[in-house]
Amino acid sequence: MISVWLVLHEALGSAVAIVYTAIVLGTRFRRVPGAKLWIDGRRLFVTTAGVALSTICVTSISYADVLIVKHYADPTTAGLYGALSLSGKILLFVAAFVPTIVLPKATRQALGGESPLGVFGLALGLIVAISAAGLVVYYFFPAFIITSLAGASFAPAAPYVFSYGIAMVLLAALNVVVTYKIGIHRFDFVVPLAACALGELAGIAYRHASLGDVIAVLIVGNGVALVASAWRVTAPLRTPGRVQRAGVDAAA
Repeated sequence: MISVWLVLHEALGSAVAIVYTAIVLGTRFRRVPGAKLWIDGRRLFVTTAGVALSTICVTSISYADVLIVKHYADPTTAGLYGALSLSGKILLFVAAFVPTIVLPKATRQALGGESPLGVFGLALGLIVAISAAGLVVYYFFPAFIITSLAGASFAPAAPYVFSYGIAMVLLAALNVVVTYKIGIHRFDFVVPLAACALGELAGIAYRHASLGDVIAVLIVGNGVALVASAWRVTAPLRTPGRVQRAGVDAAA
């Protein structure tokens, strides 16, 4: 019964969001007589596919490790890893607001012909500051963190709290890079990111004898994914403002 109500709640929320968006857009275009909505079909397809694939890859890297460990490990180890994941995700979620700042600002500056690297640098700086503070706490108080979240019976996972936190810091930085590149419409990272996501899953499936082994795969996998996705991140935009100019030309 609870599940039914949750589904209804989600459906109602989505419906309200769709109706509200339709009203806002309709009002926006009614206020400008003769305004036309110009859509670049190819760009729309590339953007939609790139965003969808990158979201799938990042989500897989973020959560699939827990499923794989539960599949291969014994109940005790799986339970400890679940508690570790909970502790690490807190550090990840604390920094989750940063990409929401990056995307709109980077997109606006890229469309205006300005360099969005300043926004990107600020976002990375925030990630470093937040992560550093969190890792200090994870290093000095791992037992307190894990037992506060999951209970005293999960204390054996304490030695792995810091290393799992490192994996989540790399993932947080990866989120910023991916969001930034989506914002400037540069999807050269999607194929390398997909390869890294698959490689990380295969690595955990192959090497899962201990919690340390799994976390080592996460750290290496997330680090490689970060480096691969950050390739050409500072390259200048070849056609700044292309979308804005094309839209004006089409409407003229």
